[in-house]
Amino acid sequence: MNPGRYTWGFHNLLWQNGANIYAADLKRAGVTDPAALEVAEFWEALPNQHKVAPPANTNCRDAFIAGRLGMWIAGSWNFAGLREAKVDFVAVPVPRLFKQAVVWAMPHQYTFPKPKGAADRARRDAAWAHVRWMTDNVAEWTLKAGQVSASRKAHADPRITGDPVLRALLAQAPSWQVGQPTPKRVAAENITRPVIEAIYTGQKPAKAAMEDLARQINALPD
Repeated sequence: MNPGRYTWGFHNLLWQNGANIYAADLKRAGVTDPAALEVAEFWEALPNQHKVAPPANTNCRDAFIAGRLGMWIAGSWNFAGLREAKVDFVAVPVPRLFKQAVVWAMPHQYTFPKPKGAADRARRDAAWAHVRWMTDNVAEWTLKAGQVSASRKAHADPRITGDPVLRALLAQAPSWQVGQPTPKRVAAENITRPVIEAIYTGQKPAKAAMEDLARQINALPD
């Protein structure tokens, strides 16, 4: 993961400033709204003006493990790998850099395609057995993978509450936010990545880049 193309981090900043990829009605891009432009200018200034962020092509995980990066904002799933690498680190809440203490989150869902022919009962039962296993063993896979379940049952498990990283993560639960409910979100995210990289590297001014991004998002097919 390199910082220049870190769309999820960029989204988090948008959300903290009350902005988003799409406007509230999900019919047009929201990235040229004043709050979004403020975030883009901040993004541009981090490596180019303030000199407090690494180059765009830096592998942040490797740099953090090597001690060349002092603070790294990333997904909770990284903590298992950091422990395996025997890195001495402390997990803290995501800082509020703009108006709201919003923290980026992402849901994972099971999707079962509708069969064209007759349903295969054995396959269906096997799928539900897997879902039940995941539900019954939430604490186990949370400890190993670092991703907290939407099921609140495991949140009070002593193994979860006793882990300092997961404890810091769960403390932010009231501030979690996920992406907007539109089927075009993934396509918009893919378009966003090279645009925010151009801003981060100073190749394109923030305002012009966001205007270009808005045109691309608005042109996505329904």
